[in-house]
Amino acid sequence: EHGLASVDPLVALLNYWDKVVTHTLSGILFQKAVLDWDLKNERDFADGPTVEMAEKVVNLFSKTESVPAKLRLQELPKALEAGPFTFAAQGKGDVPNSLTPLQRSLIAVMHEIDSLDKGLRHMKFAERVHIDLRNKSTGADSAVEELRKEFVKWSDKCVELQESLRGRKHRKTAGGMEKEAEKLSSKIAEKEQTIKEKVTALHKLEGDWQSLKYDMINQRREKNELQDKINRMSKENVPMLEKMKLLLGRSQQAVEQLVSDAAVLSETYRQQVQENAKIGAETEKMAREILAVQAQLKEERRLRIVKEEAVTKKESMYLRTMAARRCIQESCTQQDSTIAEMDGRTQKQDEEILEMRQAMEVKNAEIAKMCDELHRARKRSEELRQQQAACAREYEAITGLPGDRLLDRFRQAADAWTL
Repeated sequence: EHGLASVDPLVALLNYWDKVVTHTLSGILFQKAVLDWDLKNERDFADGPTVEMAEKVVNLFSKTESVPAKLRLQELPKALEAGPFTFAAQGKGDVPNSLTPLQRSLIAVMHEIDSLDKGLRHMKFAERVHIDLRNKSTGADSAVEELRKEFVKWSDKCVELQESLRGRKHRKTAGGMEKEAEKLSSKIAEKEQTIKEKVTALHKLEGDWQSLKYDMINQRREKNELQDKINRMSKENVPMLEKMKLLLGRSQQAVEQLVSDAAVLSETYRQQVQENAKIGAETEKMAREILAVQAQLKEERRLRIVKEEAVTKKESMYLRTMAARRCIQESCTQQDSTIAEMDGRTQKQDEEILEMRQAMEVKNAEIAKMCDELHRARKRSEELRQQQAACAREYEAITGLPGDRLLDRFRQAADAWTL
């Protein structure tokens, strides 16, 4: 008596809950993508929602040169929108076991949590290492001895520089010294500004390279999906082709079905060839862009070497420039490590491109083989059609009856066998 007249409010509530939880999981994946971006963590494969969040981070950084800590929603979920709990009649092309956005996001979050746990375990494992620094033969502390030698060396160097500074003070006036120090300070400030601009440009290049890498991952995933679709179509069509071969001499309708299926399969393979050609063109484009980046990195390296030589010539003039020189040297060392890392990534990309080309050659060979098999099937179909016409003529010659009656008899037998 007091039951619900309709389950629509309950379905709407469940759909709203599903969307809210999906947005929450998307926020978690966005924070994980920001963490990977900050840590420069590169990955060859990831789930679909994770890749989407990573692309969003790259787009935000390329537009605003900054990444927010939390995901900003474009619109809030509405209460009366359709969702996974809404009943809908299933069509012929619908996939019955497809995952909902909530399920895909939950699987991606579980994978990311597992990956983060493994990374933390690797960081904490064997964090402290005890090393015996004492000499086994004499029992002396080798580290203390090296520090003592280093201290004596730099003490002598300090004394020499102080004596050189006293001599220069006697040769120059106080005003000239201050002017020269101001000139050196302005030059150092200009060089620091130039280095900062180069570092910013390098970060932009890294962001562009990261976006290209995610595009390559998406293309690889689309290629795998297309290959799975082709395999599924092959599994569905092989039994049908076998059945059509058995009923080819009995029914003209089965022959027409075979021809139509062969045309669909040929069109699918033609699309596969076009997709492979498109992927090859995009790969060559990425290779040209990588070569341009390498040339720019070589130019930056040459400029850095020239700057190091200029700083080295002027470092012995005054002790005031020692701190600035140390900062420049640390920045150059960091650039060296970044350039070496990018060289390694470029080499890895070249290897992946070579593997993709080899895989494309294998796929082209398989396509050519399947086209040959299709040609043979068509030829066999034509032979069976000719045999059918010959049998009909022979039947008319022997019995004097039309050949269609013989075909009707076989059709009735085929229909009875099918039932």
